[in-house]
Amino acid sequence: MSLNYYLQKVYRHEPLSESEAAAACEVLMQQELGTPIAGAFLSSLAMRGETTEELVGMAQNLQKRTLHLNIKEPAVDLLSCGTANSCAAVLLGASLLAATAGLKVTKYMTTPSSFGQAVRPT
Repeated sequence: MSLNYYLQKVYRHEPLSESEAAAACEVLMQQELGTPIAGAFLSSLAMRGETTEELVGMAQNLQKRTLHLNIKEPAVDLLSCGTANSCAAVLLGASLLAATAGLKVTKYMTTPSSFGQAVRPT
């Protein structure tokens, strides 16, 4: 199903089922959508207010996409949305500082194309 289908439901103030919310999240994560439609969907959802079922469905979808790492030593997980150079520079500095302190950096991301690749140590 296209994101437009879910956008129309949210725009009409209709709740998404847990499975619909998970599917909408999957569309957001897998497709190279233009910012306007993704922004419209997320803004409409926020303005209407998310239901518990929608939050659970999206959270379950995101949990399925995480990578499980078997890390036996202390680590730090840093994440950048990649939309601001100053944000990326701060996170690069934080990553280097953490690595210098002896910590493993599990994820450092600066490009929107790597969005959706989450890391969760086990």
